[in-house]
Amino acid sequence: MSYDTTGSMVGATVGDPSDERWNALIDETDLVKGASLIGRSAMVLASLADLPDVPQSYTHEYIVQGHRPGITTGGGRFYWDGAVARNRHNGGTIISPTVPAYTAQTGLAGYLDGSGETEPSAFGCFVRKIEGHGIRLEWFGWLPGELATAPAQKLLQQTRSNEGSAAHIGYTAMFPPATVRSGPLVIGSDQIIAGTSRTVILQEPGTVTMDVQPFISMAGQSNVFIFGNGMQINGQKNEARSGEGRYGLFIYGSKKVLVQDLTINAFSGDGMAVTGDAGRPSEDVRIDRVLCNFNGRNGFSVINARRATLLNCRATNTNTNGLGASANGPWAAFDIEPNEGSGYFIEDINLIGCSSEGNAGNGLQFTIPNTDSPVSVRVSGFQSRRDGSATQYGAKNGGVGFIYGGGVSPKNTMSGLIQLVGIVVDEPFGSAMRFRNWSARNAPVLIRDVTIRNVNFGVATGNINRCGVWQDSSDSMEVIEPKGNFEVDGLTVFDDNQQLIRPVWTMGIVAAPTIAKVRNVYVNRHGYPAVLPLRTKVQGGVGWSELPMVSLSSSSAIAGTDYVGQMVELTGSGGFVLPEAALASGCVFRIRNGSSGSINVTALAGGITGSTYGSYTNTGSSLTLINGQYAELWSNGSTWVLK
Repeated sequence: MSYDTTGSMVGATVGDPSDERWNALIDETDLVKGASLIGRSAMVLASLADLPDVPQSYTHEYIVQGHRPGITTGGGRFYWDGAVARNRHNGGTIISPTVPAYTAQTGLAGYLDGSGETEPSAFGCFVRKIEGHGIRLEWFGWLPGELATAPAQKLLQQTRSNEGSAAHIGYTAMFPPATVRSGPLVIGSDQIIAGTSRTVILQEPGTVTMDVQPFISMAGQSNVFIFGNGMQINGQKNEARSGEGRYGLFIYGSKKVLVQDLTINAFSGDGMAVTGDAGRPSEDVRIDRVLCNFNGRNGFSVINARRATLLNCRATNTNTNGLGASANGPWAAFDIEPNEGSGYFIEDINLIGCSSEGNAGNGLQFTIPNTDSPVSVRVSGFQSRRDGSATQYGAKNGGVGFIYGGGVSPKNTMSGLIQLVGIVVDEPFGSAMRFRNWSARNAPVLIRDVTIRNVNFGVATGNINRCGVWQDSSDSMEVIEPKGNFEVDGLTVFDDNQQLIRPVWTMGIVAAPTIAKVRNVYVNRHGYPAVLPLRTKVQGGVGWSELPMVSLSSSSAIAGTDYVGQMVELTGSGGFVLPEAALASGCVFRIRNGSSGSINVTALAGGITGSTYGSYTNTGSSLTLINGQYAELWSNGSTWVLK
């Protein structure tokens, strides 16, 4: 018997080599002649650099201790396969014996790419034995503490279908429980990526150089699955001095994408963006339990997408880096913002159970210029806390913003629906929900069952910062055009910090009427003095589940805009002024004269029709109520109709 250096039996000497029994034994073990392999001898090697010098045998197993000399990671078990083309060498799972070995980290990138291959058209490679369906970064020569760009790029290349040798389609690209320093990485189709709760993929300083260059990106890909399991992707927020496009994770024109359980920190642009070129939106995207923290422009941006769902995602501490990058904001936790023009889509977008805290911009912002496709967004169970510390568009930000700061209205009336249900806004720095330059041509907005607590957390001045819902066409920053096109149904406002000026402030002017409906508003001040429920001039109406009661001891000098839909008891002399009928279409005023004298009711614009219900002194422009007399008036859009 004879043995190799491992102590394994490798063969038996039987007489003279010309002996027929010897020749028969050789024939029976020759795989080319049809023999069956029932066992392998083992060869132990220090590194992949030793593979070119060993016998290339089907009967051997090659146990490699390290990827290169001097290290003990990245090794594994290999076997010889004479049918594998040598141009499939990848330096990790397929090793060509005619690629020059590398002995230092500086030569790793070339080795992985097969630089120096002397027989590129030949066949026969050493192939790694893989148990399970995971392909590990270490197999491509990465060592903790070293730059991982080349190994990580090769790992991703070998586990996607549209680049490289595609040796391991369907296998998972595994990132280790360690800090992995890397330059930009590209994800491809049919790609599965996984990390651990101790995995940190860290952008290496200086490796992202262009203003719009993302760190990790997929463009035009499909069937991508990222299972973070608590993994972090960390950027270099304070490195950029211009531009807003340095994204952490960039999903561009891609389809069937699932991202779960990631944290994305400290990029000067958006933590994550879902977008695409004109006519090529990302489609069928689902983002689950992803946290974006301390990013520069936005936490999450949805710019061009169809059928995208964000489930239980969270964005915190978004703000500018102060160096010129992301200087224009909006610093929102979640920004729904299609590009202007044709071919950009916001269709079937869902935010479910998402939350935000500590962002300089709004917790949730809609910035929707003209688009030729329907806008359909559903937000359910969103929670915002202490968002809006930055001043933007003339006021502090807050929980939810409907903003088009450029002052350009949509060219066309947009179809679709933006629906918010079960929203909670806690301690916003400004008003909880603000419409700024929000054209009535935008898709309708439906807001239901909202809870707001303690607006104006930063104690800013100005009524614009002290409301539950704010929209005012008369503001100097507003473009003159019809505004609003929203409905609020079910709004509870808590005012423990005594900063609330109005739970609802929706004001229009003749040249820019507000189109809105407001129903079921409730204010809870826990014993503090009562606040007027709302100030409104809307075309659409105001309704209440329980009519508020208000007693006025002096005449109304503010055109009744604080008392629409309420029971108004006039206890002092003077009069009551109705707002313009054209600005209060569908609104109702209920007025009773509780004074000892007469009260005159007039309107800023629009006459008062005669009543068929009771006897009144009415000139058509002035209604006189005697002591104890009651009147109910509603606007039909041109005049006040007396019941």
